[in-house]
Amino acid sequence: MWLTKLLPVFFSPLALILILLTLGLFIRRRWPTVVGVILLFVLSLPGVINPLFSAAQGDAVRADPTTAPTADAIIVLGGSMSYVTGTSGVTPEWGDSIDRFFGGLDLLRAERAPLMIFSGGSSAWHRELPSEGELLADLALKWGVDGNRIKVAPRALNTAEEATLIRALFPSATGPKILLVTSAFHMSRAKMIFESVGFEVVSYPVDLRLPTEGSLWEDWLPSPSALSKVDLLVTEMLGRAYYSAIGVTSTRRSPSDSKDP
Repeated sequence: MWLTKLLPVFFSPLALILILLTLGLFIRRRWPTVVGVILLFVLSLPGVINPLFSAAQGDAVRADPTTAPTADAIIVLGGSMSYVTGTSGVTPEWGDSIDRFFGGLDLLRAERAPLMIFSGGSSAWHRELPSEGELLADLALKWGVDGNRIKVAPRALNTAEEATLIRALFPSATGPKILLVTSAFHMSRAKMIFESVGFEVVSYPVDLRLPTEGSLWEDWLPSPSALSKVDLLVTEMLGRAYYSAIGVTSTRRSPSDSKDP
């Protein structure tokens, strides 16, 4: 399972660019450096990366929670938090994917399911600290959610482990129906994995990361955000390839899930 964490590191655009630049210095040839610089320029152009990212997200839209079908539970996947060191010590820092929390909260308030389950989180470096799921559960309580409607799954290293651990929370249910909340670019792979362990999955994608519009000059000027999207794309494509290679496939498609990315 560590493979799914290590592969994106070695195949990230920055890693490839650094390898090319280092190779150029080592063999004293110009072409690796030139290729590295061109790759850096191209992969930082929103006009190149945004269409690719759009394809990964599919035709996902942030749906009205009141129109979502009812289910046995709302599953909110982790990936929106990291620990950072501040002046008062180690503290949690929330990222763009915190939208997953608010998406789950919207569904619970719309009474789409009686229960919201947070995945335990995937950090292997801070096991002595509260998991992301525990922190999200505390946050939900502060937002007025009844504690009896919240569960936190055990810690997991990746989406496959999350799915298996969450499925164990429904030992007597056959094909429990869930509303799966995760980032739009991650939804296709997450849905496939959760279906493979026996869930009936209805997608509720959030955290859409493409701008509604942009000017021509902005699309063709290098941008750090475009380079960041490449990292997400590489991670997602490698994940999909990995799970397909080990035989994890989608087993069903719900009629109410026609807009799954």
